[in-house]
Parts: sequence; structure tokens; C-alpha cells
Amino acid sequence: MRHNRWNAFAFILLLILFSAVCPLRAQDTAWADFQQKAAAWRALPVKPAISDEVRQHRLLAEDAFNKKQIDIAAAEYEAGLRINPLWPQGHFNAAILYGELEEYKAAAWHMRCYLELQPNAPDAQNARDQMLLWQGKLKPQAWTDPETKLMWAKQDNGSDVNWSQATDYCANFRLWGYSNWRLPSLDELSGIYDKTQNVNGWHIKGGIKLSACCPWSSTGDRKARGGFYFDSGQGGFDGPRGPSGRRALCVRRSGE
Repeated sequence: MRHNRWNAFAFILLLILFSAVCPLRAQDTAWADFQQKAAAWRALPVKPAISDEVRQHRLLAEDAFNKKQIDIAAAEYEAGLRINPLWPQGHFNAAILYGELEEYKAAAWHMRCYLELQPNAPDAQNARDQMLLWQGKLKPQAWTDPETKLMWAKQDNGSDVNWSQATDYCANFRLWGYSNWRLPSLDELSGIYDKTQNVNGWHIKGGIKLSACCPWSSTGDRKARGGFYFDSGQGGFDGPRGPSGRRALCVRRSGE
């Protein structure tokens, strides 16, 4: 009895710690944090049963699936996972449903969570194969320059930001499980300028989509921060607030 009581108490602590970083979307969470909580869950000698509230969402999901309401079924599993992120079958079923809906990013993410929780499940290899298939159907969201080995986000943040906001945006950016994104230097930005290319009006390599001409750079000092103009191919310096059209385009070095 004492052992079971401690086991339940440990699980409750896991959920409290986990609630702030529930990894329902890869770009919104730190994968390393999920791995830590999943490892603690795997170490429990007895895995607690799901709560009645989570069970209710599972039953509603099954009912919606039987009525061929796939989107509603997926939403019910999501609701259950918000309550209990350490629910392997919830992640697995959500993954299958999102695959049916052709929402491959969500499908691959939930299957990745399932495999982290149950890496030695009898169906683990089939689950890995399915995840790879879904990932293969995703459009690339990053591009690696073969010359510099720099990995670039395929699009900027999409709205005006000052230099500080741009720096924070890239520091908190998550893509493909990587968290070491940053603002590029002026030299790095100039390295992806290509006058022969035209992507939505901007002369930039890699099919990167800009929502305005001029991403911020990390180059500069407290009084003047650099930005690059992908219409003219010139770099310039402005105050930290910058003119209209400044964006955050994030970069990281491959292999790090």
C-alpha cells in the first residue's frame, strides 16, 4: 500500500512539473524537457491508470471515430493529453488520426512522443517507420546552405519587431528539435543574398520566404544595430528599434 501511494504521488509530481511544457507541438516546446519527464515516467515500476477525466475524452474520441468524425476524435485525444501528457496510447491514437487527416506534422510529433514513452513497445519499429513516412511528406521548414553549412529557417517571423524582440524570437525558436537558433550576422545574411534569385520580390537563396525586405542582424552595438536589405543587397545600421520592415530570420550552424 505504501509503495502504491508513493508511486501515485511521484506521478502527480511529474504532471505538475510537466504541465508548463506539455509537448503537443514541436515548435512550442523543449524536446529535451519532454525526454526528461518521459524518462522519469518510464522509471516508475507501476504506471498509473488514466484518470476518469482522461478516460472520458478517450471514450468521446472512440465514439467520434466510429461516426467517422476524425477531426473531432483527434481533438478529444488532444484534450486528454493536455490533462495527462504522459499517456502513450493517447499520443499513438492522436498520431494515427492526424495521419488520416493529412496533418503530418502533428502526426509525426505525437508518434515521436509515443516512442519516447514506450521505445520498446512491440509496434515500436512500425511506429518509427510510420513517423519517417509522415516526416517525408512534410515540406522543408529549414534550408542548409551547402557552402557555409548554416541552417536557415525557411521564413521570418512575419511581423515588425525591434532588435530586442528579434533576438528573443530566435533565442526561443524551436524547429526540428533544435533550440540553438540565433540572429545571423550581417556577413551571414549577405551570404544568402543572390541577385539572380527572386522569392516574392526578394533576392535570397534557398527559397527562403521573407515577409519584408530587411531582417535584423546580430552585428552592431547598443546604439546601432545592423540589418540587411534583400532588395538592394546592402547592409545598414539603425537604432535598436529600427525602421518599418525589420524582421527576425533565424539561423544555426549544422552539426552543433
